[in-house]
Amino acid sequence: MRLVLVASSLALLAATHAAPRAKQPHPARSLAPVRAVIVSGDRQTAHSYVAPGTAAYQAEFAKPLVVRIAGPGTPKGHPRHVVFTCEHCIFAIAEQHDFADSTDRAKDENGKDIPGAYDTRVDHGVAGIYVLLQAPVVAGTYRVRADPVPNAGEKGVATWFTLTTR
Repeated sequence: MRLVLVASSLALLAATHAAPRAKQPHPARSLAPVRAVIVSGDRQTAHSYVAPGTAAYQAEFAKPLVVRIAGPGTPKGHPRHVVFTCEHCIFAIAEQHDFADSTDRAKDENGKDIPGAYDTRVDHGVAGIYVLLQAPVVAGTYRVRADPVPNAGEKGVATWFTLTTR
């Protein structure tokens, strides 16, 4: 019995060494991360009030939501930008003060404004927006996502702001 076991083990070992090795595929080239990192504006609270002419409430936050973008440089003619989106709320039109030249409403494929999103260009490594949230209830906690838009060969890594209304 022991002799049969040894013989079969040797035969198996010889077969694995005799077989040609298949080429291992090269691992996929990893994409360079482009990260949005919160600079200021997270964990703010604001009072809600009835929005004029609508059946909704609005809350204006005093500090802008600002992110720094960490990642590789961009090719000429491909400026970096960040899209801010609100979860379960929309952004009412707010004066953008410092960000007026670099902030627009995000557009859908038909060119129409998306009410819950702002598209901002990165200026000197940062992007930001002033926020006026519109929601169906007086009090709530909302999450705003800052999502850097990646170029070819990059992967965007978003961050989340938490805002509370009362």
